[in-house]
Amino acid sequence: MHPGDIKYADLSGPNGTPDGKIDSNDQTRIGYPVYPEMTFGLTPELNWKNFDITLFFQGSAHATINTYNFMTVPFFNNGSNTSYEYFDNRWTVDNQAAKYPRSTPAPYANNNGTTTTASAAGNTSDFWMANTGFLRLKTATIGYTVPKMITDRIHIASVRVYVTGQNLLTFSKLKHIDPEVGYTNLDVAYPVKKNTTFGLDVTF
Repeated sequence: MHPGDIKYADLSGPNGTPDGKIDSNDQTRIGYPVYPEMTFGLTPELNWKNFDITLFFQGSAHATINTYNFMTVPFFNNGSNTSYEYFDNRWTVDNQAAKYPRSTPAPYANNNGTTTTASAAGNTSDFWMANTGFLRLKTATIGYTVPKMITDRIHIASVRVYVTGQNLLTFSKLKHIDPEVGYTNLDVAYPVKKNTTFGLDVTF
């Protein structure tokens, strides 16, 4: 091992107590299933005078993914460059409280966390496991209906203007990828875009 490498915990031994060795006796269950054990949603609506508000919240809980991929490992994708997520948070002499291990020119077994061999080197560990639980304000619509006394004067049945936003807020411990998409395909799990739509409904 070198400074900046992942360290493994001595959890147990042949007699059920830590024995100072890192081997198969230290294996244990880590994380939740990839697909959430809990999903939920909420759609509150509010009407006040001529204004209307509709919100749609969605979320999930009790789910984890292995974030070991091209966004968190240097030269992961056929030797190509890495993402800022890793570059800005990797271990260096000047950044020893880093989020990720040191950079190496090739995959390094101790830090890979992708195999399930009996030895500690290369073992899957909770280091790369991330909680994908989240709560997102998926859509929000605020509208205003022009008073009837005004529309009657211009011989229109009704007029409503509104603005709708999508993916406005996401509360999650996982910041660099979309926690909702991550469990299906990490390669396209970039943070979702915010969209704003303005509309006008006119009934004659």
